[in-house]
Amino acid sequence: MEGMESVWVILGGAGLVIITLIMALLIQVLRLRAIQDAHAQRADALTRQQAANRKLVQEYREACSALRAERAHVEQLQRKVLLIQGLLTDYLAGVAVSF
Repeated sequence: MEGMESVWVILGGAGLVIITLIMALLIQVLRLRAIQDAHAQRADALTRQQAANRKLVQEYREACSALRAERAHVEQLQRKVLLIQGLLTDYLAGVAVSF
């Protein structure tokens, strides 16, 4: 009988080890799922952030382009002012001479 008891003790111990390993495996599966969920959330956040960054870069480029256009327009207006000032000076000089 004593041999039979030791077999049951060994089987019980083996069963306990198996149950412990199954529990550890389940815990690891749950941790893996949590990590995968967190990874998916971070990937979504990264995708949204990249889209926002692309939009900001596009807006920045458009603003730079508009600024260049405005600067060119200002330069053009400054040239017109200088031309008009020169014409006005010539006209006033001609008017003064005729008096």
